[in-house]
Amino acid sequence: MRNAAATHYADEGPSRIDETQNTGPQMLSLVEDRYIDAAADATAVAFDPIQGVLAMGFATGQICLYTYNRTSAKYSISATSIAYLQFIPAKAVLAVIDDQSVLRVFDTHTMEYCFSYAVPSTPTCVSFIPGTSWLLIGTNSGRVYFVDLLEARKSDFSIGCQTKTVVAVATVEPHPVEIEKILISYVSGTCVICDIGKASVSTKDMVLSSYFFDGHPECLGCAPRLACAGWSPNGDMIAVSYENGVFCIFDVSSGSNIAPVVARTIYHDSAMPGSKLFCQIDAEDMDRNTACLGQVHWCTSKQSGRSFLVLTSGPSIVEQKTVHIFGTPGNIGSDSGMIINLGNTKIKDHSDITILERLELESPMIALCTMPAQSPWKCGNDDVQALLVLVGCPATAQALEFNEDLQLSSSQRRLPGDMQWCKKPMAFKICQAKDKVDSRIRRLLDQNSLPQSRLLLRPPDAHKDDP
Repeated sequence: MRNAAATHYADEGPSRIDETQNTGPQMLSLVEDRYIDAAADATAVAFDPIQGVLAMGFATGQICLYTYNRTSAKYSISATSIAYLQFIPAKAVLAVIDDQSVLRVFDTHTMEYCFSYAVPSTPTCVSFIPGTSWLLIGTNSGRVYFVDLLEARKSDFSIGCQTKTVVAVATVEPHPVEIEKILISYVSGTCVICDIGKASVSTKDMVLSSYFFDGHPECLGCAPRLACAGWSPNGDMIAVSYENGVFCIFDVSSGSNIAPVVARTIYHDSAMPGSKLFCQIDAEDMDRNTACLGQVHWCTSKQSGRSFLVLTSGPSIVEQKTVHIFGTPGNIGSDSGMIINLGNTKIKDHSDITILERLELESPMIALCTMPAQSPWKCGNDDVQALLVLVGCPATAQALEFNEDLQLSSSQRRLPGDMQWCKKPMAFKICQAKDKVDSRIRRLLDQNSLPQSRLLLRPPDAHKDDP
């Protein structure tokens, strides 16, 4: 990874990076304790199964890297809280974004600080394109930005807001198989699927389909905020959660602007207009702890041989205290160490989803990430062995481990040193998309990329839209 120091935009235009202006520390510092300090207030978390590294960000602006068999690394990078962490698998790259919208990139092998970039709008979510080093950053302006973390450059290409009015991006997630397709969800409730390989033709052609559920029960609010969205393991369906307690399943292979095949709450089988069960939903009947849904992850488990949904809920979006597990159709098999789906995995109606588990935490969770045993190419949702949650005040890490029946147990062990399956990092599994990234995508992002000399750090308060 190239080393680049940070400077500021000048009025006369782009300038070369002046390394003398970088006054920040250049290395992560090693510390003796490889366990997490329970007194620290954690705000973000990420896990890389290839390196066997757990990263945590804290309200103090500090990040720490933990492994089983070596001392941890610690670095104070900001005077403000850490908002997002993202590993690029097999690249030894960690992206860190603080709550001032500054992206900083680290090489986790050499412990070097590599470069910084001030995102033009406030980030609301992050992801990466499998098989590449491109980081996706969704923002409150509705725009999605692309930053190459290995080459220290930002693409001039970005995806603008695809809704009638400008709203924030809730989630951005590449398709688990066809990585040129990107799922973007907006807090207003709209989900769009974009093919960035077609963006060079026209922006209109880039949008393949869009989805919006307009049948929410009136007693739960007709226009709730969308909380989260994610692909199914095969990428033929998407799951969407809302802050009024409803979640939907859309069959994306059936076209655009269609009704969901499933719309339900945690305990009500159907919230679909016209359904026999629709009229039975009443706000007073809603469990307080399921009144607002948060994260949704559609995962697979080699141990149980099936796919499943992970949903979080609570009284509000900032009080997510309960984790729910729903079984979904399809048997899971293994092929050369990679997880594959066997048989029919399509969901036709609410009867294809079954409640398997509900675990209520003692305190609200600050963040949640999946901990896969395989290389996390499919958005980190392949062969998930545990969920890592940040809970409490101050927040610290807690592992929720799955058994073969997909029941969750709360580990009392200190993370990550006592996690037995962290002892031996997973062998590198070749990404299905590696070296097969569509040439149209490469041309689009590479030809519209700012060189390293243009990836400059703006002042944190410079949040102008940057198409």
